[in-house]
Amino acid sequence: MRHVFKEIIQNHKKCPYSQLLKKCCDVTEKGMKVHSFTNPLLNLVLFLLEKHNSTWQVYTFVRECLHRVVPETLWGSSHNKYRFLKNVKMLLNFAKSEKMYLSELMWKMKVEDCLWLHLKKSYHFVPASEHFLRENILAKFLYWLMDTYIIQLLKAFFYITETMFQKNKLFFYRKCIWKKLQTIGTWKHLTDVKLRLLSLDEIEYMQKKKNNSVVSTLRFIPKKNGLRPIAKMHATLEVQPRKEMVQKKHFNSQVKDLFSILNFERSRSPDIIGASVFGLDEIYKKWKKFVLGKQTSNVANFYFVKADVKGAYETIPHSKLKEVIMKIINPDIEEVYCIRRYAKLWIDSNGQIRKSFKQHVSTFTDFMPTMKGFLTQLQDGNIVENSIIVEQLF
Repeated sequence: MRHVFKEIIQNHKKCPYSQLLKKCCDVTEKGMKVHSFTNPLLNLVLFLLEKHNSTWQVYTFVRECLHRVVPETLWGSSHNKYRFLKNVKMLLNFAKSEKMYLSELMWKMKVEDCLWLHLKKSYHFVPASEHFLRENILAKFLYWLMDTYIIQLLKAFFYITETMFQKNKLFFYRKCIWKKLQTIGTWKHLTDVKLRLLSLDEIEYMQKKKNNSVVSTLRFIPKKNGLRPIAKMHATLEVQPRKEMVQKKHFNSQVKDLFSILNFERSRSPDIIGASVFGLDEIYKKWKKFVLGKQTSNVANFYFVKADVKGAYETIPHSKLKEVIMKIINPDIEEVYCIRRYAKLWIDSNGQIRKSFKQHVSTFTDFMPTMKGFLTQLQDGNIVENSIIVEQLF
């Protein structure tokens, strides 16, 4: 079978990917909305954001590539080829967190149709061991084709991302389109957030410091009226040395600890957040209290005002943020916080095992040194039930 797989390599070299991409995933101006905003840059961003390709267009591109690259011998039959293409279509329509398993790839595939899996000596009756071997080889081939060829093909020609208005649906942008969007987003982010490029001297000085600054990765997520910058501190780049990887993990751990302590202080003193609410449950409690208090009033009409602060997160003044945190965690008052890390396992309504990693904060006076006392404390507070708790000692 070496000659067949060599044929795949030759077909891959000869495949006109650029022509197929232009044919199946065209990004011309036809059918695009014309925006009438006075800001030409905003018009350009909105125009480019609409230039994502549909899953059907991406599917036709992948299908055309498979037609040209994979020899018919490897499919065995049109049925097997149809089943694989159906799985490709399902993969392209997956939500962000969905996964495809090998059992799904092999579902309804006819192993006996693949003559290249047969031994030279044919048997009227195929032993179970040989049939299992054939299934195993076919499964490896389909896995390679989906994971190595299809996935890498999509990564090579498309930027695949979620959006702020549809967080689970995946959008496919041609690399040339996304490059323009990323350039505009980076320039706008540098302007709005008042960032500046570091000089070589500044970089050298920071590297010589004992506590080097942690470098985070920046990406942009499309929203209805532009791009939202997202900085990921836990995304470790493979090219970074081990020292920087350890630094980044240490920084993430410190941020998580600070977040847990702030949540603990919020639960201990709810008044510190003022009128802010977290989640629909707290909105409902505030709303119910407001409605019950106004039932006896003579006010006839109420008006709702929805406001959005432009660039709220990226323009937060760091000095003010530090001041707010210092009011909650007063450095002049010596208080010891004890943070216990544990894993929680439970079975959901579908019978699937779920897990999550938690942090529990308490003061030194309330700290339970034993795991039994800690579990009793969680049960008394109705924090856990019907779950397995595993303490993390590292």
